[in-house]
Amino acid sequence: GMGLPEGALQRAPKQAALLAVLQQGEASHQSLLDQGFGSAHLKALVDKSLIENYQRPLDGNQGGTNPNPNQALADKALLKEAALALSADQRQALAAIPPQGYQCLLLDGETGSGKTEVYLQAIEKVLARGKQALVLVPEISLTPQTLTRFSSRFNRTVAVLHSGLNDKQRLQAWCAARTGNAAIVIGTRSAVFTPLLNPGIIIVDEEHDSSFKQQEGGFRYSARDVAIMRARHEDVPVLLGSATPSLESLYNCERERFQYLKLSGRHGGASQPNWELVDIRRLQLGAGFSGAAISAMSEELNAGHQVLVFLNRRGFASTLLCHDCGWTAECKRCDARLTYHQQSACLCCHHCDYRQGVPATCDACGGGQLLYLGQGTQRGESTLEALFPDTPIIRIDRDSTRRKHAMSDYMAEINSGKPCILVGTQMLAKGH
Repeated sequence: GMGLPEGALQRAPKQAALLAVLQQGEASHQSLLDQGFGSAHLKALVDKSLIENYQRPLDGNQGGTNPNPNQALADKALLKEAALALSADQRQALAAIPPQGYQCLLLDGETGSGKTEVYLQAIEKVLARGKQALVLVPEISLTPQTLTRFSSRFNRTVAVLHSGLNDKQRLQAWCAARTGNAAIVIGTRSAVFTPLLNPGIIIVDEEHDSSFKQQEGGFRYSARDVAIMRARHEDVPVLLGSATPSLESLYNCERERFQYLKLSGRHGGASQPNWELVDIRRLQLGAGFSGAAISAMSEELNAGHQVLVFLNRRGFASTLLCHDCGWTAECKRCDARLTYHQQSACLCCHHCDYRQGVPATCDACGGGQLLYLGQGTQRGESTLEALFPDTPIIRIDRDSTRRKHAMSDYMAEINSGKPCILVGTQMLAKGH
């Protein structure tokens, strides 16, 4: 141990006992407290330069002896469940992904074509070599189902990173990725900056989605483009997936900067959905819904099915209009039209988040004939509650999912399979 002068701790038996324990090897602060040593004893030995106090990154391994749980699983089965059989297109796409070295690949496949299975089997190869995978999804709403899909397939730790987590949860996930404890990291756009101990592949699902762009604040970036540059820097493959690839990605494929991979048709012979385009210009609408839409919803609910109503606008009404002079409520910061939110009784700008109260009269002419125009998710929810009073209405948008665990609670209710109507923005239109 240390060159300690004889009798130096003769009058401090507790400090001497603590020093004897630490001479056997390092110990955590909590374990020493459990043995009866206090913070004062620790501070005294630190002040005497007899011991050193340092912080180890939080990795979720509280007091364990193994610093890397994934290493302990190395001799166990990598998969919890067997991989699915691949189609010819899927096998070709999987074979095109290099085992190492940078290459950007665009996987173009319609919904249901089996892109996720290609992701899973590509990650399986990466994990088998002891490396990590980073998976980016555009919306927080997609992380619970993606986590479930990956956790049920792999016998490895999966970390999640998004803005809905508190600081402690984000730190734990960040440290788990940095120390290698998390074999797979799933997150929204900010997760692209997560450090990995041994990166093996980066996957960007729905690469075309505008949610990957941070367009507010001083630091603006495209997570997809950052992922590509990061993959080049770390010399690993990056796989971009989409049913509707962005124009720039298709252009890069044409210029042979990216490799183009195509999944034709739906996996397993699934049939295309039936769809009908209804011209509502000459139809009588019931608070924004045509008679055909209401009848179709009623028919599906009576059959015990669920209904999804996609309204790509938050709030109750998109415009507050004066019937007398034509004035519309606009944001004082950016000139965008303000959206009326019924539950908070305010006008809100969805671009810069400016908020104000609802005026009783027109700001321009003083008239009192103010109209709420446009259909938002809150108005859709209110209308459907009146049309189907005995059916649960679940609204999913950025406002309704602010509460912690709100999205996972909604998904649990939806996955129960009970008849309900889902009303939501683009959060619902992706991957569900």
